[in-house]
Amino acid sequence: MWRRSWLTIALVVSLALNLALGGFLLGRLSHPAAPAVLEPGIGLFRVVRELPEPRREELRPMLRAHLRSLRPEIRAIREAQQRIDAALGRQPFAANDLAAALEDFRAALLASQVRSHGFLVQVAAAMTPEERVLLRRTLTRRPHRHRSRADDGSNE
Repeated sequence: MWRRSWLTIALVVSLALNLALGGFLLGRLSHPAAPAVLEPGIGLFRVVRELPEPRREELRPMLRAHLRSLRPEIRAIREAQQRIDAALGRQPFAANDLAAALEDFRAALLASQVRSHGFLVQVAAAMTPEERVLLRRTLTRRPHRHRSRADDGSNE
């Protein structure tokens, strides 16, 4: 009798695992591929690293100058982040302080994006058609389909 119930339990567990695996695979296959996303800031430095050394040397001064030019925006972003943190920790809570810090943060991010996008135009104009193909390929990436729990905002 014990042997028979053990085999029944093993069969039920095996069936449940197979159904779960089948459902997982069916779910993965039923979702369309995620569209490519263009990331104008991230890929530029990767592209430059992939270029031949003489070409990298030509573009490096432009990259350094761009990074130096971003220092005020980066400083403003960090200061706004500190004000956001302070506003969230302040007792009594002042919603207006948080809103102002968030507005400053948004403005600093926008200013850095505007500057970086202008720089992308400048670098792309200095590139050969082949280098722009590499740039385009590097800037276009597929988003990650699976995120960790820390990335999706769940608290489980």
